Amino acid sequence: MSRSSLVPMRGVCRSLLPVVLAGLLLSTLVGCGDAAARPQPVTVTGTATLNGQPIDSAVVTFLPVQGEYPAVGRIENGEIVAITTLKDGDGLIPGEHRITVFREQGEGGPVSNSVAIPSRFSNPDQSGLLCQVNPEGPNELKLELKSP
Repeated sequence: MSRSSLVPMRGVCRSLLPVVLAGLLLSTLVGCGDAAARPQPVTVTGTATLNGQPIDSAVVTFLPVQGEYPAVGRIENGEIVAITTLKDGDGLIPGEHRITVFREQGEGGPVSNSVAIPSRFSNPDQSGLLCQVNPEGPNELKLELKSP
């Protein structure tokens, strides 16, 4: 290739450089899934009982009535702990949530010797459990499950 054929390409490269740099800067500023645009979780604590007795070794899920970002937590000795939406233990996104409560199943059945949690509580359409999470707090849940 002769030197004269390279000169026009340099001119093209120089004219594209600002466009490419602007594109890179814009993609850096926008990013994928802008963290600032996401709603921020808030701390939620609480208790869970079944027929007045503390629930142990169970899972609790929180499904937003509107929006995204479901969450999951654990129930240990009647305390709702480690509610996680975006990162471990960060809490719940403010708003209304449908709630499910169930025990994890091991190979031989439930992982706990506690009283069985009725299956309706594992279905968000049947559990009847709701909570409203306030962005300013405090957010203290009291889940009182009843079995027939």
